[in-house]
Amino acid sequence: MGFFSKEQCTFCDNKVGYLSRKKLVNNEGYICKECEKNCSSLINISHYTKKELERHIEYMK
Repeated sequence: MGFFSKEQCTFCDNKVGYLSRKKLVNNEGYICKECEKNCSSLINISHYTKKELERHIEYMK
C-alpha cells in the first residue's frame, strides 16, 4: 500500500484517494467525502468505529 494508493470506502465500496478520505478509529477502514456528507459536521469522524457511524448515518437520515 503506497502513500497515494486508493482504498475502498467502508460504507459504499467506492475507491477513494488519499486526499478524499478519512480513516476510522482502530484501522476499521475509510470513509469517502460523499458518505461523510451524510454525517453531522459537528462530529470528528476519525474518533468513531464503523458500527457507531452506521448508527449515526441512520439517525441523520
